[in-house]
Amino acid sequence: GIAPEKITTILLGVSDAFGREAAPSERDHLQANYGVGKRPFVLAVGTIQPRKNYGRLIRALDRVREVVDVDLVLIGRTAWLAEPILEAAASRDHVHLLGFVDDVDLPAFYRQAAVLALPSLYEGFGLEPLEAMACGTPVVATSASSVPEVVGAAGLLIDPLDVPGWADALIAVLTDPELRSDLTDRGFARAATFTWRRAAEAWLQAITRV
Repeated sequence: GIAPEKITTILLGVSDAFGREAAPSERDHLQANYGVGKRPFVLAVGTIQPRKNYGRLIRALDRVREVVDVDLVLIGRTAWLAEPILEAAASRDHVHLLGFVDDVDLPAFYRQAAVLALPSLYEGFGLEPLEAMACGTPVVATSASSVPEVVGAAGLLIDPLDVPGWADALIAVLTDPELRSDLTDRGFARAATFTWRRAAEAWLQAITRV
């Protein structure tokens, strides 16, 4: 019941910590400290809970691995009703549940990932795709909720319930260099428009108007 002219939407920003330049030993660091990176990996970042839709992502990876030898790395704390996801991960050697990862290492995971997957059923915003894009990593994301507004045309948007569709999209990104390059370029440009300075200026303008 609030008049639209009284509403201001302020978008989040991407930290400067997320960038395309990797340290020479970055991949070795991930292998030594987290046991991942020897093979290409699909990365998913977010709390282990039903709305993140990781069960379907794991099933999609079963299909992907029929074509591409790739791992799945899940970063995030375990939350409510996570047991089915934990069981599905435990039964597959290629799925790595890393739990909480220190913020200082998170950009390295984004940069070294072959692709970021965000299959969520619901997101309030969806900062992870922008962080990945800022690191030069292609994104395959859910077509649900707020995510299409955030990702725009810079990533592949897939119905979160469509397991074969997710498999096809991930295979395409993993096997098509031209697609990867295009998504990387579009993603980097997209992420650059989401800055904390821009968010702060929007807050200041809103407060000034009030």
